[in-house]
Amino acid sequence: MSSNNNNDENIITAAWEPGNGTRYELLLVNGAGVNRVFAWLNAPGGGRCMYISPYGVIHSGYLMEKMGTRSIRDAAALLRWLHNNNVEVYLEQEQE
Repeated sequence: MSSNNNNDENIITAAWEPGNGTRYELLLVNGAGVNRVFAWLNAPGGGRCMYISPYGVIHSGYLMEKMGTRSIRDAAALLRWLHNNNVEVYLEQEQE
């Protein structure tokens, strides 16, 4: 489940439940041109964020480092959500 709770089309917010027993509070900001910022609000009052380069593909290891998680399941779920929101990601076979 994903929803945009903003009037601004450049900001996507979601309370996403991909079916792995977890709820993810997510934010994707589409900046000028192709610049983007992704945030996983996984802590009280905030979370971690990362810049998404328009020139690369996001891999699970990079996402895990930036989001401060060791869970490949969380990384796979976050990559799926990003993919569903038109971000280039590398989805490994065992993650799907």
